[in-house]
Amino acid sequence: MAQQLSLLETYFSQHQQDYWSVFFGRRHTTSPVADVSQWTAWFAQLLGTTPAPLHLDAEQAAAKRALYAQLRRDQRVCDVSDLGVLNAPLTVDEVADAMLLPGRKAADLQGLTGEAVKVAAEVPLGQRGLVCPPFVACVRWVLQRVFDGDRLPAAMCVSKVTPVPKSGQPAAPGDLSNYRGICVSSVLCKVWDRVLFRRLDALAERRGLRAPTQCGFRRGYGTLDAIFTLPTPH
Repeated sequence: MAQQLSLLETYFSQHQQDYWSVFFGRRHTTSPVADVSQWTAWFAQLLGTTPAPLHLDAEQAAAKRALYAQLRRDQRVCDVSDLGVLNAPLTVDEVADAMLLPGRKAADLQGLTGEAVKVAAEVPLGQRGLVCPPFVACVRWVLQRVFDGDRLPAAMCVSKVTPVPKSGQPAAPGDLSNYRGICVSSVLCKVWDRVLFRRLDALAERRGLRAPTQCGFRRGYGTLDAIFTLPTPH
């Protein structure tokens, strides 16, 4: 164990590439850094804490109620008939469009990657059909089952956490606090989020439910648009 720790410290402090080849290669079976149960307990303790509830005093609670009442008076509600588009069955086209995730190679807990999902839903140049229609149809079927139910499946709610060394930290492979947990959520859950967001986004734009000055998280708007909304002094 002492010899392995010495080798890891050497790799980590001097030869980063060799360190990662040991960490992710076939030779790290007895490495102290590769103890899955140790990492699981560490991140469960670090990330599993429940935040304390926020308690408002009487003045803050009254201000919150007044603000909520003002927002209710000012909001523009859409027709009930418009909400039907949010509950319409999922189509293959919108699911395929949502599957065009950024080309990420990190795999989720089920082994899916954003890159693989994106390739399956792409339309090759000069062709009309998708690269893998059966896979897209399968994803649509799964998401439609989720859409018809009342909750997400447990598999779509679990993320994979990978420990990555923090930059500038001393070489101590056995010190778990020197690692940052990078979380990879379910790829299917990302596709599901994009489908719901695009439906809500299209409805909000079509019915004018957003303020004209809202530029964040809005397609076609950016920092320059926000700058031009600032009042000009006379």
